[in-house]
Amino acid sequence: MVQFASPINANDIPERSDYTPVPPATYTAMITASEEKQNGPNSKDPTGSQVVLTVEIVDGEYTGRKIFERLNLNNASEDARKIAFETLGEITRAVGRTTVSRSEDLHDRRMLIDVTVTPAKGDYGPGNRIKKYRALSNTPSAAAPASGAAAATSAAPWAAARK
Repeated sequence: MVQFASPINANDIPERSDYTPVPPATYTAMITASEEKQNGPNSKDPTGSQVVLTVEIVDGEYTGRKIFERLNLNNASEDARKIAFETLGEITRAVGRTTVSRSEDLHDRRMLIDVTVTPAKGDYGPGNRIKKYRALSNTPSAAAPASGAAAATSAAPWAAARK
C-alpha cells in the first residue's frame, strides 16, 4: 500500500488530456523544449541517442497540443543520421536561423508545420508526424553557397557524426 503525502480530491484534478491526433493541416508552432535521450536496449542502435524536440501548436483550435520530433543525430545508420540532419536543417531554416550550436537556439521561434496522421501500430494508437517545417513568412531563405565546389569541400554532417 502507498500512503499519499496529502489526501487526493478528484474534483480538484483536471480530466486527462485528449491524446487523439490533431487533424492533418498546417499549424503555427514553436519548439518549446529539447533533450537528448539514449536509445532503448531494443532499438536498432542501442548505443546511439536522439534529440527529442517538443513542438507545440501556438495558434488556433489546437493551441497547446504537442508533437514530438525525434532526431537520430547519433546513430550507427548513416541513413538515419542523414534524415535527422536534413530535418534539423529544415527546422533551422524555418525558424529563421542559418547556424545553430545547441538545440535551445531553436526554441520559442514561430514557424509553420505541416502535420499528418500516422496509423495505429502495435500497442500504440494513431499519432501525428510533422511532414514539413516552413518559415512563417515568405522571407527568402539563406542563400546557397556561391559555387558547388565550395559546398563539396565540406563533408556532410551526418557522415562525420558517428563512425
